[in-house]
Amino acid sequence: MAEPGRPAREAPAASSRKTHRAPRRPRPSRSASGASEPPLRSSVQPACDSAAGTHPVGNTVAMKQKKKKTPNRVSGTNGSEKPSEKPAPDEAPPSAEAQAEQLARELAWCVEQLELGLKTQRPTPKQKEQAVGAIRTLRSEKTPLPRKRQLMRSLFGDYRAQMDAEWREALRALKAATHSAQVQLVSEATRKKSGRVCRPRPAERAKTTPDLTSEEFRFNFF
Repeated sequence: MAEPGRPAREAPAASSRKTHRAPRRPRPSRSASGASEPPLRSSVQPACDSAAGTHPVGNTVAMKQKKKKTPNRVSGTNGSEKPSEKPAPDEAPPSAEAQAEQLARELAWCVEQLELGLKTQRPTPKQKEQAVGAIRTLRSEKTPLPRKRQLMRSLFGDYRAQMDAEWREALRALKAATHSAQVQLVSEATRKKSGRVCRPRPAERAKTTPDLTSEEFRFNFF
């Protein structure tokens, strides 16, 4: 119902305002096949898109896997692969002849030490008897080799180390003697002072002995 004092025409005007709506935008027309058009893209694409276009994602994954599978190889100067260095072979054991020579040197050294001890020291009769028996045992060809080595070790301990130390000491003394005996150049002044003057001898010199005669020597007492 209309209020008193207002015309009845305003009511439909208010209802017309409420029902008034904005016009809708026209929808894009679809093709006959019913497929929707692809969205519009800008003509300028970023650099990453171009790079992605040249290298697909699948190729990059395959390249990474290939890099992981290939081992790192050291190449030589000419581009060829450097062969792996083989471990150095172990030194060959000494021959039987070398072992026999080494044993002969060790036996000679031990016998020499025993003989030197008998000459330079004053052993008791018991010690002298033991040293003579050891020398006889070491020189005997019937004595087995293990028995000789056991005897040498019981007498001298580590005789090989003692032989090595003695050899080094002798080599050091020999080097010192060689160094001290080197010929040194003498200066010209020293050479003139110590030089001898050689004078020619006279052609005719007096005879020191009298002439021998064929006459018989006699005492002239009368």
